[in-house]
Amino acid sequence: MNDIVIYLICRGRTINDDLPRPLVLGRGLDSALADKEALKPMACSMGERSLDAIYTSPAGRALATASLISQASFASVRINSALEPVNRGTWEGRPVPEIMTESADEYAAFQRDPVRCRCGGGESMQAVRDRVVRFLRQCVQQHDGEHIALVTHADVIRAAIAGVVGLPLDRARDIDQTPGCINVIRGIGNEFTVGAVNQTVVPEEVAFC
Repeated sequence: MNDIVIYLICRGRTINDDLPRPLVLGRGLDSALADKEALKPMACSMGERSLDAIYTSPAGRALATASLISQASFASVRINSALEPVNRGTWEGRPVPEIMTESADEYAAFQRDPVRCRCGGGESMQAVRDRVVRFLRQCVQQHDGEHIALVTHADVIRAAIAGVVGLPLDRARDIDQTPGCINVIRGIGNEFTVGAVNQTVVPEEVAFC
């Protein structure tokens, strides 16, 4: 039976995150990392994991985070579209207060149904969950007995964790994700176990690591 340890890494904090009115990022809009030094504890922790592979979202902010992990672990980085950020459609590049006022009906629809609503005509959280969980299952098949890191985005990680533990997607927003954090999942056959969520380094008590 296949057995794999997956580290889901949230991309690092960006310059956009620190703006007074941050813009909605997505696939069409990117932002550079704000502080690579702050990611060193995470990267060093991953360097101690004997990683066999690193997969990353194609977004520059995720690629830069993955590069730091690669430097610490010497594992190669591979880009995979299953890890790309949520497509926010016409919301991308706009601050949330502007969306709330100028696209009030659309924003209200998202608040009522954050699972099925396609923000700005982009992607629903259902679609995000389906693509990332499908990729996790592919990783179990392709990386039996290995430790791999997947560098992606907060909402993608929330959808992944909710998907593998059976948590309703409307509760996924309750899963805290700090930029640069580590989440640990073990996949055995068709089953997944979550060992850690939103950690700066891999906790000692995660026995299967």
